[in-house]
Amino acid sequence: MIKYDKNRYLGFNLLEVLVALAVMFMLVVVVVNGFSSFRRGQELGAASGNIVSLLNEARAKTLASEGASQYGIHFSSTQAVFFQGTVFSAGNPTNKPYNLPSLIEISAIALNQGGSDVVFQRLTGETNFYGAITLRSKGDDPKTKTVTIRQGGIINGD
Repeated sequence: MIKYDKNRYLGFNLLEVLVALAVMFMLVVVVVNGFSSFRRGQELGAASGNIVSLLNEARAKTLASEGASQYGIHFSSTQAVFFQGTVFSAGNPTNKPYNLPSLIEISAIALNQGGSDVVFQRLTGETNFYGAITLRSKGDDPKTKTVTIRQGGIINGD
């Protein structure tokens, strides 16, 4: 410490240093928590958009009668699988899986005829498996997004 006069010293004492460190620590915690929540929200939005894109691709290929076939999407808690045909077969080599990011899961599959597959009809693009797919971010403050499949085949993501 630098001596200022006989009774005062310039510099910081231990208590001032500890208070400054505590304030900086709290700021870091707030920033990291906010960034983590922002990241989960961004991944949730991207995953929802990818699910909507997969459903639209399946519908478009069905309407175009590509390969003279129908197309659909099979949902599980960690992935959506693009498949060809009217029934999902797990071992089919033509399946194209989309794995959800590790912080995102499909928390609810509520389709008209039950099950976890959406298959589109040729010529009309309609589906008998309409309903909603809910995606949720994992963590302390979970956020959700819902992808809605209408009977006419129109897909909406919120």
